[in-house]
Amino acid sequence: MIPALRILALAGLIRAIIATAGSLFYSVGKPYIDAKWQIVRFITMAVTIYPLTKKYNITGTSISILLSISSIVIPFIFNVQKLTNIKTKEIMKAIMYPLISSVAMVTVARLTIISINTNNVLSFLIFVTTYI
Repeated sequence: MIPALRILALAGLIRAIIATAGSLFYSVGKPYIDAKWQIVRFITMAVTIYPLTKKYNITGTSISILLSISSIVIPFIFNVQKLTNIKTKEIMKAIMYPLISSVAMVTVARLTIISINTNNVLSFLIFVTTYI
């Protein structure tokens, strides 16, 4: 169950980033761009969900969702660039700071969990709140 949740968390992260592009398409009067890519996403999920679920159970379902959301990231970025005349470097620069911060936060959290030698979330939360 845990690997499935981790995969879904990654899919959620990607979805959060590209969700703003959907709003952009609607705001400039081009909702068909979002609709077109959501159809691609649906087809990707429809094709992959059954075989992956059959082979890997719930983790396979999570992989299917991750594949479907990942299949539209690059086209979304190109469409945003075309509509806003923003270069790829500027988009990556805007994403890089939150990404680095997130990686640092996860690293510190993992190191803290390893240092207290427990996998129990409740004891970890007690440990963190005690020292804050």
